Amino acid sequence: MSTPTRREFAYVDWVLRPDRDDDAAPTTYTFRCLTLGDDDTECAAKSPTGKDPGEPQRWAFDHMRQHPEHTSYAEVIERPWVMWLGGPTRSAERGERRMRCCDEVGRPPLDEVLRQLRNAGEDPAELPLCELRTAVCELEAEHGGTHAGYLCEIDPRTQLWVRWQGDSHEFVRLAPCEAPADSSDDVCHLFTGHAPGHSWEMAETSCD
Repeated sequence: MSTPTRREFAYVDWVLRPDRDDDAAPTTYTFRCLTLGDDDTECAAKSPTGKDPGEPQRWAFDHMRQHPEHTSYAEVIERPWVMWLGGPTRSAERGERRMRCCDEVGRPPLDEVLRQLRNAGEDPAELPLCELRTAVCELEAEHGGTHAGYLCEIDPRTQLWVRWQGDSHEFVRLAPCEAPADSSDDVCHLFTGHAPGHSWEMAETSCD
């Protein structure tokens, strides 16, 4: 007669998000030529891979000068992502669903990001290039409407955010939410009037 085995299960939060740690691999960029030849095969020529997105674009112009009929290209972006494993959540212990951060990545126009930051009194030179080129949505995962990513604090009552939907981006100045948490000294780091889900209600490994 076999002995029954007791198994104990714990609920944990797995969160997939861009890896922005100091030791993360860099985001890299490559361009490749998509132009079809007479035999309907791709040219397949590609630029060197590098951390500066401008270098592969310059390669595309050089390639077209050598092959004027080659006008179709693809940009290949390799961005590091990481799975974060959290501990058992209080909501799991209560049998409730824990909110999760959206973490959708947007690519607002770099020149406009730089202009907005300078107007807000920030020095873009002090920020990592990857943070200038991408925005990460900090709203709850199932929010409706536009995504929203924090850019900087202008003063204690005003923050600069970027909202986007697809390729459309809008830079807005909003007041911080600062709604207090029920059981800690934490406050919401989102903006006033955000979609349901305060920052302190979401999985601890998201949106940090």
